[in-house]
Amino acid sequence: TFFSLAEAFAGIVYFFFILVSARLLGVANFGLFQAVMGIYGIMFLFGHPLKVAAMHAVATSEDRLQPFVLGSFLRVALLIGGAYFVFLVILSPHLAKILQTNSLWPIIWVAVLLFVSTFLTTFYGGIQGKNLYLFFSITKVAGSLIVILLGVALIEMGFGASGAIVGYAGSMAILTIFFFTRRKLYNFKKGFYSIRHDMVPLARPLAVTGTHLFVLNFPAVVARIHLTEDMAGLFGTLFSLRNLVMPFAMAVVLPLYSRTISKHVEPRMLHKAVLLVLLLGGVFIVIGLLCPEWFFITLYGGEFVRASGYMALYGFALLLHMISMVVLFHDAAKGTFSFSLLLIPVILTASLIILPGLSIWKIIVVHILSWGLYLACLIPYKLLVLPKTYNATTLPRDHQGRKGREI
Repeated sequence: TFFSLAEAFAGIVYFFFILVSARLLGVANFGLFQAVMGIYGIMFLFGHPLKVAAMHAVATSEDRLQPFVLGSFLRVALLIGGAYFVFLVILSPHLAKILQTNSLWPIIWVAVLLFVSTFLTTFYGGIQGKNLYLFFSITKVAGSLIVILLGVALIEMGFGASGAIVGYAGSMAILTIFFFTRRKLYNFKKGFYSIRHDMVPLARPLAVTGTHLFVLNFPAVVARIHLTEDMAGLFGTLFSLRNLVMPFAMAVVLPLYSRTISKHVEPRMLHKAVLLVLLLGGVFIVIGLLCPEWFFITLYGGEFVRASGYMALYGFALLLHMISMVVLFHDAAKGTFSFSLLLIPVILTASLIILPGLSIWKIIVVHILSWGLYLACLIPYKLLVLPKTYNATTLPRDHQGRKGREI
């Protein structure tokens, strides 16, 4: 209960921060803020798998070993976060140029954000693995409140998009320092307990998560590069609406994955998951058809009302995206999905960078085609290709001892 309430409260606060930021920054600067956060979303590839792996490894370890297990994952998180930071700092002049920023600071602050969030997310996984859900919930709520207070204060002081990003980075930095003082939770003793054992099985969900993050976030970056500042800002407003549906979609997808991989299934579980995201996406589309202007004026203000005309079509793109994620995570848990099919949405989304005459309509249509073609190709794959390749030699690793009975 504490966990659910904290997640819901934090989600509301984060979205409210986005709405306030839109009103304070204006169309052009809000577009820059969303484009830079798109870079963060694309690069945060290892954050969620590290969290899941840490949660699993800590939960299945003996009490006396849990600090060493969490410490080993935190060391990996620091290495990955440090690599993120160095990579973005080196590229910051080039990225600032193509994103049409007047300063390197938005890129630098995203580099800081990637560093601290990779560590903090992994720590969250360890806390959940120890079943410290009340402790986790309190810090989650505190973090969201720090974001909105610090972010809004910095925007009001004239720091623009950088101030909004520092709101996130500063909040996570404060929580990271706090967790560093909790020495009983972790131990940095040399060694990588459980890393190899628990990270190898995450290859499939890592590929799925990476595809999801790239397809969802890359269009915001491309919009900032190729569209005018105002049009990029309008697309940034649409892009921010993903926060209304994606957290709930992932709340469907992740339990589906964990229950499927652990064999705790129930009748027609995949169909139920698809139905839930259909209802979620359907509500979004209905609002986009019936009262989009009222919706945008109420949430973002009249300056962003021009984005309302794209809401229904963007909602359809998000709907296909969510259905595909349900299917992908389900197939990843069963070991029956194709890495080659994942190239379809990745290649189509990447083609935005060279698509002539780019517009908001074209960006959304490419998003629709990315997942529409994936789902269309999935049907013949399951009917024709999968039955020939899914045999005793290709069962998932955790089934190897029972493959004859499973078949």
